Amino acid sequence: MFVQLDNIDHAGHDHGAASRAYLDAIHTADAQVGQIVAAVTSRPAYASEDWLILVTADHGHTDAGGHGGSTLAERQTFLIASGAGLAPGSVRHDVKMPDVAVSALAHLGIAIYPAWNLDGRPVQQPTADDFDNTTYYRHESPQKGEVQVSYDDGTPVTVKIYTADVPSRTETLTLQVPSGARTARVRFRYTAGNNWYWVIDGVRLTRS
Repeated sequence: MFVQLDNIDHAGHDHGAASRAYLDAIHTADAQVGQIVAAVTSRPAYASEDWLILVTADHGHTDAGGHGGSTLAERQTFLIASGAGLAPGSVRHDVKMPDVAVSALAHLGIAIYPAWNLDGRPVQQPTADDFDNTTYYRHESPQKGEVQVSYDDGTPVTVKIYTADVPSRTETLTLQVPSGARTARVRFRYTAGNNWYWVIDGVRLTRS
């Protein structure tokens, strides 16, 4: 079952995210979600059923109203999940928007084939990671992150540069490997000021 509560978005466009109308719309939607959950949990057969409830938003809003840009206020959202295998009251920082669809498929017992190239992972099956509980902060000064690759210990070549306010995410880069190359070394470097930092983990090289 899919339910869309759209009044928050309308309030954001008409009055902005810093308005009382926007906050009132959130309170109304919260009450509506509560009614839906109450209807589910009051089902006579609920105790023998296996429900997964996901509550999320597809985007945020600017204080003045509107969305579609790359600011944190517009990109930042949330996922509230309730169901088997999910610890009540727990807070995680590793969940991303692409996880929503994958979590629903996993709950329904639908096999997720690699050929689909889905970016998400089921929230019911977290992968242990040293940085899952890290809180991400916004930067306060200019920054630049680079990914470099050298083949057979040759001169490093920059294959990706990050200069924006990049959130935590899984990144895939396709490398143009020189003919005859036998080894590859990946390097990461960054320049930044004040409190900004980069964390890179779970690096994998695959051959296609």
